[in-house]
Amino acid sequence: MNMRLAIRIILVSIVVAAITLLIIIWLSYIISFYDSCFVANNAKLRLEMIHYKYLMNNKAEWADIVNREEDRYYDEAYILFGITGHRITSGLGTLIGVRHYDERPTFLTSASGVYTKISIYVPYQLKTFGIIDSNEEGVIMFVSKGSSYHPGSGSCIGYPEKGYVKYNSINNTKYLIDLHLEFTMHNTVAIRYKCKPLYIDQKYSMNKTSVNELSPWDGNIVPDRDSIYSEVRTRTYFHKLLF
Repeated sequence: MNMRLAIRIILVSIVVAAITLLIIIWLSYIISFYDSCFVANNAKLRLEMIHYKYLMNNKAEWADIVNREEDRYYDEAYILFGITGHRITSGLGTLIGVRHYDERPTFLTSASGVYTKISIYVPYQLKTFGIIDSNEEGVIMFVSKGSSYHPGSGSCIGYPEKGYVKYNSINNTKYLIDLHLEFTMHNTVAIRYKCKPLYIDQKYSMNKTSVNELSPWDGNIVPDRDSIYSEVRTRTYFHKLLF
């Protein structure tokens, strides 16, 4: 009798432990979001000249690219531009970055993850405080939003119609960054759906850092080592312990 009771207790304990683990995993996905923001000195965008090609030097050319649907179904470089456009390398300027990842699951599954990335490049080192206008010469402000699980499906990308960025150095390690930007958005895949305008009015406390300290998620990739998924999908510390 005691043996049967002991076996029952063990079996019930195993079932309860398994159910508890599944609930913990599921809840961890529900709260799975991750923000990264930084100010990288001596940095620039890897695809700086491509950004200029797409918008800065010739807005008419950008409008033409947006409207040429038939050429964009097979343009993989353009489809992935919402991801690759945020890649960072060493340079003479400053890169302000905001990276947001939000995972929205169904029961016991991870159904979809969405990334939002903002990159702001200025061709100089930031002072103690100041304002960066979106139309300032040499400045690139770029945003994208898309699926972390299906990066090849394209994304919404955009440049600001108007706006500005205020910055103030709090101490030797942090900046207070205030974003007031209005983006016109376009789909990188031939117009499957229209992207809504994006309005950003946010304040961030950002760490001062260098390119070498940034991760692929931030935009610092090593070619032939880091996959495209490492740039659009991150994990919380809890996920890293489990998986």
